[in-house]
Amino acid sequence: MYSNQIQSNEDIIAGLYFHIPFCVQKCNYCDFYSITKLNNIDLFTSCLIKELELFHKQFNKKIYVDTIFFGGGTPSLLHPSNFEKIFSKIHSIFEIQHNPEITIEANPGTIDIKYLADYKQFGINRISFGVQSFNDKELKFLNRIHSSNQAISAIEYAQKIGFENISIDLIFGIPGQTLSDWKRNLEKINKLDIEHLSIYNLIFEENTPLYKKLITGKVRQLNEEIEEEMYIHSVDYLEAIGFEQYELSNFAKRGYNCKHNIKYWTHQPYFGFGPSAHSYYNRQRYWNYKNLDLYFKMIENNNLPIEDKEVLDNYKFIIERIMLGLRYDGLEMTFISDIITNDKNQFIEQNILPIKNYFREISDKIILSKYGFFKINEIILKLINQIDLKKI
Repeated sequence: MYSNQIQSNEDIIAGLYFHIPFCVQKCNYCDFYSITKLNNIDLFTSCLIKELELFHKQFNKKIYVDTIFFGGGTPSLLHPSNFEKIFSKIHSIFEIQHNPEITIEANPGTIDIKYLADYKQFGINRISFGVQSFNDKELKFLNRIHSSNQAISAIEYAQKIGFENISIDLIFGIPGQTLSDWKRNLEKINKLDIEHLSIYNLIFEENTPLYKKLITGKVRQLNEEIEEEMYIHSVDYLEAIGFEQYELSNFAKRGYNCKHNIKYWTHQPYFGFGPSAHSYYNRQRYWNYKNLDLYFKMIENNNLPIEDKEVLDNYKFIIERIMLGLRYDGLEMTFISDIITNDKNQFIEQNILPIKNYFREISDKIILSKYGFFKINEIILKLINQIDLKKI
């Protein structure tokens, strides 16, 4: 079943992403594609398997898989029998590397302890709980279906079954949330003995119920200074209890960085399946239709459900390299020289020193500090505006 190494220069190491679009109810802040109609899960499973078959026929290179990620939506709504069929097809098509990282996202309100045990038997070894808050009032505001106690119980169930790589998501900047509220959320982490944490600033995405409340004045966004204070406190507190910040929003105990997500930030190949899923390979990005009925129709007509694609030319690739590099492990000064200026000292003097507290390293690389991470969009724009098009 497992393969230990790549066997030729033509082979590819890649991650697989599966978008499971089902939710019990929509969260009011979420703009990911999901539906609340749950009677098509078996049909969806069949079509997902057929999509894998169609992909396999058209992509003629051998693919060695070292990460698999089930996202959504709420993947934990799928019955273990659905996953059994999906994994059977995965193993028949791809070469699975030894000890792959296999993640499932789960809503604490949908957790069944027997399901968790079955998921583990299929090789799922990492679980990411969409907790978002340990404050019931905040959970209600976000339209989550679980309570704080359910979130804690779900984590404890997973630990009891033997999951040794557990991540949770938390959101800060919720209207009405105070710094003290946020501190209490973080303090729960120290008691739960988890391995990974993602924290996100609440974003008011267009076409969401929360955005409509914002523009009609029913809710007010928190002051940016308060949100920055929350973020800075998060970094300091999490580092104090043994987490390392390895990306803008992600913290992990040593050895528990999310290998799959790192592929997104470093332009490694990944292939996505399911409605709205994205793929990236060889500077080409493509994505599936964001509509389940259309997805079904395309698959049933023996067509891959690809809506569109783009090839990253040098300029687009550089833009992404700046954005992703700054949010992850920084940008090499040689890269800065290639796209902006050959005079490293002048660049640092004019662009870095005036905002030096935004950086924690200024030498062979520029790496953002916790203050820089919070201002990352401004810094990205500053660098993009200085790109020398003649150098591309």
